[in-house]
Amino acid sequence: MSKEYIEDQTIEKADYSNQRMANKEYDHCNFINCNFSAANLFQTVFIDCQFTGCNLKLTQVPQTGFQQTLFTDCNLTGIHWHESSPFLYSPQFNNCILTLGSFYAMKLKQLHFINCQLHEVIFTEADLTETIFSHCDLDRAVFDNTLLHKTDFTTAFNFSIHPPHNKLSKTRFTLQGLPGLLNQYDIIIE
Repeated sequence: MSKEYIEDQTIEKADYSNQRMANKEYDHCNFINCNFSAANLFQTVFIDCQFTGCNLKLTQVPQTGFQQTLFTDCNLTGIHWHESSPFLYSPQFNNCILTLGSFYAMKLKQLHFINCQLHEVIFTEADLTETIFSHCDLDRAVFDNTLLHKTDFTTAFNFSIHPPHNKLSKTRFTLQGLPGLLNQYDIIIE
């Protein structure tokens, strides 16, 4: 099946919910207030694209490429990002809801999560080297055997990271973030 190419388009208020959008390549496209909920983006590639105010709740992303893709004010609940293509994987997330997502065993070097809700997101065995969690809510996010080299948690909150079960080096925290590193020890910090 040949790939359909779509370039330099602005797509507004389109409804792709519950649809299969296979084998497409979007290059320099803007999606504004579009609904992709429960869509299947099998082998679709997004290059230098922007999603603004879009609903991608429970979207399936098997072998989907996200290269220099920006998500702003989007609902990205329940996406299994680990099923997407690792080739040039480089999304950025601003003011997004990523709750119940999975980045299991992914290389997420230098990604930026800004003002995002990351409740119960799985980062198990992921490489988060130099990733920034700026003003992000990481309530019940799972960090297990996660590489956190130079990862920035200085403005993140509600995280719980068990240092012996992760690889921390030059990881950045503030004094206010220390309870998130010590809560497994059943101690009281005043």
